[in-house]
Amino acid sequence: MRSALPKCVFAVVSISLTTIPVVCAQVDISRLIEKAAPAVALLEGQGPAGSKQGTGFVVSADGLIVTNLHVITGMDKLRARIAKSDPFEVQQVVAFDEARDIALIKLPVARLSRLLLADSRNVEAGQPVTVLGNPFSRVGTASQGIISAVRELPGTAITVIHTNASVSPGNSGGPLLNSRGEVIGVITGRLRGSDGLAFAVPSNDVRAVVEGARTPRTLAGLSRAIAASGGTEQAYCQELANRLPVHMPDVIAPNVAPLLARSIRNDTAAASSALQTRRHHSVQAGGATKCSTR
Repeated sequence: MRSALPKCVFAVVSISLTTIPVVCAQVDISRLIEKAAPAVALLEGQGPAGSKQGTGFVVSADGLIVTNLHVITGMDKLRARIAKSDPFEVQQVVAFDEARDIALIKLPVARLSRLLLADSRNVEAGQPVTVLGNPFSRVGTASQGIISAVRELPGTAITVIHTNASVSPGNSGGPLLNSRGEVIGVITGRLRGSDGLAFAVPSNDVRAVVEGARTPRTLAGLSRAIAASGGTEQAYCQELANRLPVHMPDVIAPNVAPLLARSIRNDTAAASSALQTRRHHSVQAGGATKCSTR
């Protein structure tokens, strides 16, 4: 049974024989961001191809952080900075899902603020959402929008959430939040030239990685594992260049990319409708690492 999101609370005032509905204030977005931001991390990596930045978020107080696999792939060194803390050196990648572009890393620290994973089966088109991340190294940036659509990619069991919330390079791995401040998805990419078509991996897929089997690896061990499967970052980019009928610069796992393209073509109407109903707020835009920056 789906629970309704608390967009607004309605009070009913009875005066004589007349019942008057009184609309209360909307969800306090500033408060939502204030509570969630301490669990969002800036990830900074260095590798043979250069430097890279992205976003992650804490899912357990003992230092587990969720991010995109493409954010940390190919890195020799990786640091995570949470809120105003000093940066932590990331030594372990404890799990990853290459098909869904999700990675779980471990920090040597405890008692961190964390975000809760919601049940993404309850996500619906039209639902208001907030994205938190570090676009263009602007730490702690937020953007807002709605869910445009939830789609299962053709021929797979992979589901993606489409949102019109603005995302930019550096937002990859960041949380997509519902109005309760719970994570309903992980931002993984967007369509170039479109400020209203970003993609997120549903939180239930993330939960499967968090609660699943773990094989701790170093960053070098991760690179070897990815290379052995043919899924290097260069392969991701080449897959996009060769197979996508639309240009998507954000790095997506190769077996997902062509399916996303089909989903994009099928979702034009939903995205257009979402843009018409988008709420504008005075918070900056928030995306992912681009192939063109390699």
